[in-house]
Amino acid sequence: MTASPTLVWSTRLSSFFIWLLVGFSLVFWFLRGVGTNSPTNHQVPVISHQSPTSPESMLRALGADQQDTPETTTTDALAQRIRLMGVLAFSNGAGAALLSIDQESADPYKIGEEVIE
Repeated sequence: MTASPTLVWSTRLSSFFIWLLVGFSLVFWFLRGVGTNSPTNHQVPVISHQSPTSPESMLRALGADQQDTPETTTTDALAQRIRLMGVLAFSNGAGAALLSIDQESADPYKIGEEVIE
């Protein structure tokens, strides 16, 4: 029993394309493995700068309204003890500030939370 020519050629073509895909996959993974010298865990660069920040600007950055902003009577000495390390802001309006007090590790503070007693 002889197979029809269309069946033979369709089998040959499908086999050719399958092996072509296997070859492309091998080349892709080989080039990807050889071509990268960077570590697998991508680290975000940390930019550290010290800029003077006022409590009002921190509250505005966290999404507080002007009427929520407390009247501040902080002195320069007290303001220099606090260092803003980062800001977390969410789409729902909530947020927190990462503050370092007296060069200690940073702690998160929510809007309106008392920082120094």
